[in-house]
Amino acid sequence: MTTSEKKRMSVEDMLNALEDPELESALEGQDITAESFNALGAAVDPMLSPARKKLRARFFGAATDHHSMDVKPAAKALIAIQDALSTIGATLSDHQGLVGQLPAHIIQSTRLTLSPAVAPGSVVFTLQSPPPSEGAFPEMAHEGSLLDSSVTRLIEILNSAQSSEDDPEKLSEMLQQVGPRTASHLFNLTETLLSEGVGLGLEWLNGNGGQRSAQISSSAARFLRGLAKESSVQIKDITVSGTLSTVSQDHQQELTQADDTRLRFKATDDQLRELAPHTLSRVELHLSEKTAVKLATGKVTRTYTLIGLRENDQDQSDEKITADTVG
Repeated sequence: MTTSEKKRMSVEDMLNALEDPELESALEGQDITAESFNALGAAVDPMLSPARKKLRARFFGAATDHHSMDVKPAAKALIAIQDALSTIGATLSDHQGLVGQLPAHIIQSTRLTLSPAVAPGSVVFTLQSPPPSEGAFPEMAHEGSLLDSSVTRLIEILNSAQSSEDDPEKLSEMLQQVGPRTASHLFNLTETLLSEGVGLGLEWLNGNGGQRSAQISSSAARFLRGLAKESSVQIKDITVSGTLSTVSQDHQQELTQADDTRLRFKATDDQLRELAPHTLSRVELHLSEKTAVKLATGKVTRTYTLIGLRENDQDQSDEKITADTVG
């Protein structure tokens, strides 16, 4: 019941559920208090907006036995969670933001605020969506949002890591879908959990009674860390057009695109001989694009290697690609 969505429960049902061992620690006193106020508010004013969305991050293990956790690892883990949600949100929005700053509207749509609390044998941080802006319609405030989708995808990844250690292909595919930036944030998260010897449970309450959760153990964190490290490098084939402006023996060739953006790429000696007759000509290149995220810093770079070329005899719009850009 803790790993699936639940319908909203009445206060009486929640009190009874506290005696249910299958619920573990999913329901706490503050849930019942909040639900009581929601029920009262709805009776007084049916247009009153429901509770804010909440993501509870529960750290457990020997490092939290005294209801405390060192600031640095806690901050690193929470920042990694927030950054992962933002980059997942960018991917779900079809923003190919592998390099540079993410758009402000995506950051705002996936932003969470912090409210710390403690529970027996653990430290719980409650991350909440910002309060709705003035004038927002209550019924619209909690419709399916980018934050909902991003948290759901993150929980799916963690649950997959917990259950598919013998079948890494599914998790690898999920990491490829969310991109190398997200993989680097997940690496940072699991690195923190493993270095501190703590586990992590996430519980998402969407404000409308829906609930999803995930828990990741040390072995699952180690498994996810390894796959995240591999997924921090992504290679794909692309095709671009432009004027072959430089052919050089140093193996750093250059293509000038229609908007004057210069793309540098590597070529072998045999490929250089093939390129030479096309210098200053318009060509179409088939390249291997390698996107790499440096796990320690989050720095993103792209490098290109020539696969092949053919002359481009017809005018066509060029695909703009910024080479060797650092984010």
